[in-house]
Amino acid sequence: MDNKKILDKLNKEASQKRKALPALNIMVGGGGNRQIRGVDPGGASRDVEVDENGNLRVDLVSGVTVSTEVSGVSRQTNPTATADGATVKFSADDLGRMVITPYQVRDLISTGSATLVRGTETAVVSAVASTLIDIVTITGSNTSGIAQNIDIRVGTGGSIIDKLTIPITSVVSKTYHVPLLSSEVAQVWTAQNSTQADLSDSPVTITMVGIQNI
Repeated sequence: MDNKKILDKLNKEASQKRKALPALNIMVGGGGNRQIRGVDPGGASRDVEVDENGNLRVDLVSGVTVSTEVSGVSRQTNPTATADGATVKFSADDLGRMVITPYQVRDLISTGSATLVRGTETAVVSAVASTLIDIVTITGSNTSGIAQNIDIRVGTGGSIIDKLTIPITSVVSKTYHVPLLSSEVAQVWTAQNSTQADLSDSPVTITMVGIQNI
C-alpha cells in the first residue's frame, strides 16, 4: 500500500471518529496560521469566532438557556433525612440565603455530661471507633462554697489539654472558635477535679459538646 492510500485510510478513520463526537472539537492550525478551527459532528471544518476582546464565542445548542441562578431548595420545614452518602440538594431559606450549620452536621455531634466524684478522672464524652472527637464547648457547674479546678484530658490518663476554673456556686463555659483537637482516634474525653480543698460532696458537673472528624 502506497503512502497516499495509507494517508487516505487514516483520514477516513479520523473522519469517522469525528462524526461520533457529540460536541465541538477545538484544534489549532499549524504553520504560520494560528487561527482556531473546529470540527463539527458531521466532520466539516469550521472557524471558531471570537469577539472584539478576544473572548471565545459559543453558540448554545437549541433548547439550552443561560442563567446566573444557582438552584437550591427553599426550606420552611425540615426535609426527610436521606441515607449516608446519598446525593442531596443544598438548602436555603425562603429568601435564598444559604443555611449553614456551624462546625458539623447534627448526626456527627457528640455530647456528654458527668458529675465528678472526689477527684477521680471521669469520662464525659464517649469514644467513637476510628473517629477524632474535637471539643467545641465545655461547661462546668459548681454547687459548693469552694472554687473548683478541673483538668481536661483526651483519653484516660492522658496529658492535660486544658483547665477549667469554676468559682463558688457558679457556672462557667468555654467555647472554642477553633475546636480543642483530639490527638488520637477512638478516645474518650475526661474531666478530673484537681482542687486541693474538700471534694467530699462531689460538687461539680461537667458537660462537653464535640464534633466527630476523621
